[in-house]
Amino acid sequence: MTKNQKTVCIIGGGPGGLAAARVLSKDFPEAKITLIEKEEDVGGVWYYPENNKEGRVMYDYLETNLSKDLMKFSGFPFKDDVPFYPRKNQVFEYLKEYYQTYIKNHSNVDIELETEVINVDKKSDKWIVTTKHANSEKVREFDFVIVSNGHFKEPKYPKDVSGLDSWLSNGKAFHSKDFYNCEFAKDKKIIVVGNGSSGSDIANQISTVAAKVYVSVTNVEDFKDKNNDPEFIVEYIPKIKSVGGDDSSVKLEDGRVIENIDYIIYATGYLYSLPFFASHISEKLLKQDQSGITNLWEQCVYKEDPTLGFLLLSIMVVPFPLAESQSTILSQVFQGNIDIATVTPSRDEVEHEKNYGHNFPKLSDIDFYRELQDILDKHGSNTFKPVVWDEVYEKKRKESVEVKQQRNEYLAKHAQKLHKENRPYYLPDNF
Repeated sequence: MTKNQKTVCIIGGGPGGLAAARVLSKDFPEAKITLIEKEEDVGGVWYYPENNKEGRVMYDYLETNLSKDLMKFSGFPFKDDVPFYPRKNQVFEYLKEYYQTYIKNHSNVDIELETEVINVDKKSDKWIVTTKHANSEKVREFDFVIVSNGHFKEPKYPKDVSGLDSWLSNGKAFHSKDFYNCEFAKDKKIIVVGNGSSGSDIANQISTVAAKVYVSVTNVEDFKDKNNDPEFIVEYIPKIKSVGGDDSSVKLEDGRVIENIDYIIYATGYLYSLPFFASHISEKLLKQDQSGITNLWEQCVYKEDPTLGFLLLSIMVVPFPLAESQSTILSQVFQGNIDIATVTPSRDEVEHEKNYGHNFPKLSDIDFYRELQDILDKHGSNTFKPVVWDEVYEKKRKESVEVKQQRNEYLAKHAQKLHKENRPYYLPDNF
């Protein structure tokens, strides 16, 4: 490293961190990049070793919610033999190949695996990053820091369910991140809380072997057709009001009581956390209720200090191409080509944060990707070219909702068939 060479620390070796390493190594070639990953391999949430599943977001039979043509990185397609909806191991293999192609042997990128970031502070004009590898600690200075540590670590539970703490402590209630497969559910009565991607998928899988599966949702009326379908083996119920102390009863908001519940699985999302930042920094960044990171420009640049960036905080988005777009934005900001004080996004960021936080509902993410591209087109001088959200990508994104719904209906029928055959869940090959 030369005396005046700029330095960038990337925290996290998942899709966001890998995208940042690829983008900056091309778009900011004079910088020295250090990517730090606490696991023994890259991949982030997609790293799911068979001998170490505990506390990971993945589960045995998981496939993506997005097609491989939509979720791919720029100029780096999935292999032809990968199915339309890749499975978790295929996504991990894809990320590994991406890493080996663009990052692993790059002269300007240092990779540190099995290394944990334990403190990040700012002194004068430098970021002070303390890491731990084995029993050895190291303190280094960086000009820029990119945080891509994911937001799937700290489970979020409802705070208004009486008796829930007792169920959590004795293992009768647990979060979806502790779900691996349906084996534990055989002949059990189980409630799954939440009907998002994970909740509906888990309910579907355990329905193949469970005695009864309920799904607790906000508005039961939206599911009355399924509840009236005798072939549908999952019943939708209102939100839970309380759980029994010494028994296994669950009281619902409509007054109904369900007896003999064996487990409650909470597929209720995650809190955001920044465990390694010095307190005086994290207090400014992290919302008090841990619902997100605040005071950001374009969901990725810290307004008070543009030498700090974040990746993939957003949800209901197409993450891999977004990571490259945001990384390109960060690269241009770090190099001074984009001044966030003078570039005003077309979207009202304050209003968006107030109403939606990091969420982009109803396909509004398409406008977000195009906004990032518009900023790069007008103000950047980037050599790396992220995915351009043209009419083809827009069409794929809009169709993805209906196509995934068709896939979910197909998987539900698959689960019904397995239930009748008394066979545990597995992913079918065809669609």
